[in-house]
Amino acid sequence: DYAISRYKTGNLISEIEIENIEFKVPDKMYIGDRHTLSANYIPTEATDNCITWRTDSNNIISLMNNIVIAKNFGKANIISLSSFGKVNSERYINIYEHVLGIDINDEEVIMNIGTSQKLIVNLYPRGKTDGEVMWTSDNPEIANITEQGVIVAKSIGKCNIICKSVDGGFEDYCTIIVKQ
Repeated sequence: DYAISRYKTGNLISEIEIENIEFKVPDKMYIGDRHTLSANYIPTEATDNCITWRTDSNNIISLMNNIVIAKNFGKANIISLSSFGKVNSERYINIYEHVLGIDINDEEVIMNIGTSQKLIVNLYPRGKTDGEVMWTSDNPEIANITEQGVIVAKSIGKCNIICKSVDGGFEDYCTIIVKQ
């Protein structure tokens, strides 16, 4: 069960068939986003230059001519097919929901110098976002944090670890108390 959309890419010259279709899609899209597809075909002088765009992921994306519209969370495929039907190319795209909130599981962590502990962060809606966050410490001399959310206690004192979602810029923090 395929959704089909045709897009004319050039003028007919002579009977030369497409040997290869190349097209790119973004790594990810968010629900409501639109992306215009464009294709390069080899040879460039091919007369089979009417590309058909298809998907079997109609519940996740819509295709309107050469425009992809993200509808629901999930992984969708996009297929380009030459008008003679002999050549096709397929790409996958991940569709996410926008982040609506963030929460670090711990409000306060007490640690000893030289120890480490991983913080757990939840983005909402759970399991449907891209999961990308940035971690920072407001005082890396006391405790710093890795890109994976692992705190390393370095010296006695108190600091805050901040987690910020890349999508939406939502923030939460955890207070770190480092003891001997």
